[in-house]
Amino acid sequence: MKNLIIIGCGRSGTSALAGMLHNSGYNVGNNYIPLRESNPKGFFEDRTVTRINDRILFNSYPKKAPFLGCWIMEYKDSNEIGWIVRMALNARLFSNDKIKEDIKEIIKNEPFCYKDPRFCYTVPVWKPFLKNTNFICIFREPSITAASMIKQRREYLLMKEISLDFSTAVEIWTLMYQHVLEKHSPFDNWLFIHYNQLFTEKGLDRVDKFLGIKVDRTFIDEKLKRTKSSRFIPEETVEVYKKLCYLAGY
Repeated sequence: MKNLIIIGCGRSGTSALAGMLHNSGYNVGNNYIPLRESNPKGFFEDRTVTRINDRILFNSYPKKAPFLGCWIMEYKDSNEIGWIVRMALNARLFSNDKIKEDIKEIIKNEPFCYKDPRFCYTVPVWKPFLKNTNFICIFREPSITAASMIKQRREYLLMKEISLDFSTAVEIWTLMYQHVLEKHSPFDNWLFIHYNQLFTEKGLDRVDKFLGIKVDRTFIDEKLKRTKSSRFIPEETVEVYKKLCYLAGY
């Protein structure tokens, strides 16, 4: 049974997928982000993982990239903001001995299944230490994802004073998946899957075959597909979405 990293922009189905694997023999962590209305079944996102990734992100160059009208370094100690960071494709990822040791420590708990939207950016820092590891990249329509990101932002107390509009959310979606497509290849041990495929036997069979296990089909709940949006998205984002759909056979 290989280890697993789940990658995808926030509000794209990463929690649903991790929840399905929670009872499948994986260690998915235990220091979880609390339940919220937007994720009533849980996030399955270990705070130790997100804190490591936040330290990478908030110390990466350039250190003072504009973030929603603020400077991201003002929030470097927050575990609430990193999932909506916008990181340029040419950014230089930060790492140090402490980060490396923390990564080595948490990946001892094999077979692990860790998920975090920040992985879209930070996987290159983790990859030298990841042995016998598969990757699943999950995504959904950028318009729907952006609308869901804005909705969830309202549940974060720290974020109530931060403006997150639709165009910025779409930009975050685009950058995250551009990093996946352009920075993390080759994809010989990757599976790409659309969120909607989790609600089909054919889609779940692909996950089963890729992981060599039977995922928990009782966890997923189609009633939680509540966000809808058909707003315009730019052509650059459309092209990224098309590439992901092609890789997912969707």
